Amino acid sequence: MQTNVRATYVCVCVCVRYPTRETFEYYMKATGHGTEAKTLAVHDKYGLNKFDVPVPAFGMLLKEHLVAPFFVFQVRGALRHLCQRALWHTTMRCRAAQHTRVF
Repeated sequence: MQTNVRATYVCVCVCVRYPTRETFEYYMKATGHGTEAKTLAVHDKYGLNKFDVPVPAFGMLLKEHLVAPFFVFQVRGALRHLCQRALWHTTMRCRAAQHTRVF
């Protein structure tokens, strides 16, 4: 038995207010949270301001880029071009050999 469930999402956007019209000296004198207690309270509330991005191994990155469609297309096109050039030179040599006469 299926029921029709309709999900409704509401986006609440709030503009954050921050000072932008102060002098340069005002911003240079900023001290952050001010006290160690406030800093610890913010740290307890929000956690450590750290984002750990894993760096993949070089081999993994190389493999990923080698199988990318555009790279495969480029390599295939270059090999095709080289094969056509080699075939053209070979046929020209054969034609030239057929038309030369030795007296």
